[in-house]
Amino acid sequence: RLRSAASYQYDVYAAATHPVLSGKAYDRIEQSPLKTMLVTDTLPLTRESPKVEVATVAPIFAEAIKRTFKYQSISSLFDVDKG
Repeated sequence: RLRSAASYQYDVYAAATHPVLSGKAYDRIEQSPLKTMLVTDTLPLTRESPKVEVATVAPIFAEAIKRTFKYQSISSLFDVDKG
């Protein structure tokens, strides 16, 4: 049984790289204490939800493809420590 969001001391967040949201997934997310679920657009979503936020990965994929074609480094795209 799910507890109400008001009974939690902290905000609850989730993330998914490839959101396979099938069956009752949307209903469960919307009834859950989750504040937000961040997903990427690597798979098409079957519907919208106020709790599901979509982040696009198209620009970074396009840059990776371009760099591969030009024989340039891809790893630097993911080096978050060097800003």
